[in-house]
Amino acid sequence: MKRFLATGVLALCLMTSQIARAAEDQQAKTKAAMVAKYQLVKEAYENANVEDVEAELAPNFKVKLSNKQTLNRAQFVAMQRNFLNAVTKVHQVTLRINKVTVTSNRAVVVVTQYYDFELTDARGRPHRLKESSVARDTWVRVSGRWKNSYSEFLSGTATLDGKKITKG
Repeated sequence: MKRFLATGVLALCLMTSQIARAAEDQQAKTKAAMVAKYQLVKEAYENANVEDVEAELAPNFKVKLSNKQTLNRAQFVAMQRNFLNAVTKVHQVTLRINKVTVTSNRAVVVVTQYYDFELTDARGRPHRLKESSVARDTWVRVSGRWKNSYSEFLSGTATLDGKKITKG
């Protein structure tokens, strides 16, 4: 009986260890997937390509801006299209992942973003926009692929032609 119990405990320990190892492997794979996703987003903004930005969004995507306004996917894509159409030169796009928390088919990523663009306004006047912000993005599995379902502005600053502006 003691031998049976000892064997059972040993088997349970081995199984628990394997489950923990599998969970760590899944976390590492998800973190690597997030690095790849943010590289795609970075390239989309470097190329001012709204279709590539849109491709990373879940169908039910929502974003909460710095002014607390919430936009749905269509509103966000329209806003990005208008913005990226105005971009005349991309000086720098940097996306740095600060933290990834993985639970099942969900990954929450805290990311620091820096953008430096030249753009023209509606009157054709040139401007320089620099933005630095931190956001919390929630990614979910959609048809086996990671898609951003929610993005929330946490903090940041922006300047237009060197003057601080309100973000939103």
